[in-house]
Amino acid sequence: GGRSTISLLKHHFPVSRIRGAFAGSRIPASMRRNLGMRKRTSSGQAGARVAAVVCGAAEECGAVGKRIVLASQSPRRRELLGALGFEFDVRAKDVDESFSPDMPPDQVAQYLAKKKAKASLPSMDPTEVVVAADTVVVLDDLIMNKPESREEAIAMISSLSGRSHRVITGVCIANPDGQEVSFDDEATVTFRELRQDEIEYYVDVHKPFDKAGSYGIQDWIGMAAVTRLEGSYYTVMGLPTARVYATLCDEFGFCCTAPAAEASDF
Repeated sequence: GGRSTISLLKHHFPVSRIRGAFAGSRIPASMRRNLGMRKRTSSGQAGARVAAVVCGAAEECGAVGKRIVLASQSPRRRELLGALGFEFDVRAKDVDESFSPDMPPDQVAQYLAKKKAKASLPSMDPTEVVVAADTVVVLDDLIMNKPESREEAIAMISSLSGRSHRVITGVCIANPDGQEVSFDDEATVTFRELRQDEIEYYVDVHKPFDKAGSYGIQDWIGMAAVTRLEGSYYTVMGLPTARVYATLCDEFGFCCTAPAAEASDF
């Protein structure tokens, strides 16, 4: 598989640069741990509950007593939401992901994200907030879904080779009280020309059958084939993290900051 989000952060932003970014202030303990600045810590997973960095300022931000529910089985979304610093439960419902053939491709991701969120709401507690998302890959106004076979995966990547395509991730964040915020975010990805053996290698080794468009940007193909990216890397990965965090913080009170007691000079 591809590198984790933290590994990519460390690769592109060495520790020396991170220290410089926090010059004159304190590096949050949670960031030091995740980046390996101190002894690494590990977190386990019990059932569907994901243990992530604790939202230390939840109480003063008004999120005390609330909990996030991620309505997705995607390991990429679990990784990204956890890396933002949230604790959450994973509870995904089976949802009919069909949509009208007349629906414009730009609207599909957000439409499906809303369907996923609404499917979860009836079984949620009043104190819970659901985060649902869906990602579509669009080439020439044609939506490329998850491949159903090796042949289809190879055909999809062959069609993306040497061209630019759009990736749209729709998000719906809602609670049982009727509060709902929905949005989508778009990025444009350009692939270099790929040889047939490269395409077959990626499909056979990385088996992208659970990914829209038959590829994951965090995989080998993202490093070996993507020559240009316009927009958020994390939107392509499956969750527009900056907008998700801002919405959870500004609209639902889940602002994650390190507790003052844990912060110390590095």
